[in-house]
Amino acid sequence: MNPTYNILIIDDHQIIVDGYKNAIMYYLSNRINYKLIIDSANECSTAIKKISQTDHKEKYDLILLDISLPYCDEYKINSGEELGLLIKDLVPDIKIIVITSHMDNFRINNILRNLNPDGFLLKKDISAKELAFSIELVISGTPSYSKSVATLIRKKISHKLFLDDLDIKILIEITNGTKTKDFVKYIPLSKAGIEKRKRLLKEAFKISTGSDRELVLSARMKGFI
Repeated sequence: MNPTYNILIIDDHQIIVDGYKNAIMYYLSNRINYKLIIDSANECSTAIKKISQTDHKEKYDLILLDISLPYCDEYKINSGEELGLLIKDLVPDIKIIVITSHMDNFRINNILRNLNPDGFLLKKDISAKELAFSIELVISGTPSYSKSVATLIRKKISHKLFLDDLDIKILIEITNGTKTKDFVKYIPLSKAGIEKRKRLLKEAFKISTGSDRELVLSARMKGFI
């Protein structure tokens, strides 16, 4: 008897949910040796209740998670990323594929670091066929990243640089044009501490001119912001 895999699609747009269902069934129903059962939720509270109420035999194996979900007052959840973290607390062994239209490197980096999904797909990168095959890969135990996400990961690995949250915040404030004297309003460091971080960042990125603009351009080129 073929095994059954339960998939929960979480997206607040029903037309997107229907599109995902159609893609999965069209491309996978005749070429895999397991049965798929697809369910959906259009909001965080519904998703949490469905995941919490399923028994062992009917538990979800895979979540397709949209990041741009509306605020959930019942559980105080601001985004799909926060929902994903809660789902992992509820079901640690569940697999999650993030699907999003967000193209900001800073946001993508945060999701990769905090949520560490089994798959990460940008909508602009994928077709219905590629979505279905990514699901097949993740179910089989192989991570799946769309082209833009894979490129970002390769850039970070190839440069062997580690930037923590404070480093990223400093780069973001430079990008926003924040004056040096105002950095302490947004970053929990002293002025001297911020200046030291900036100096170390410039050394790490090999910025010879000492220019903040050149630092930001280099960080952006390497996929950190």
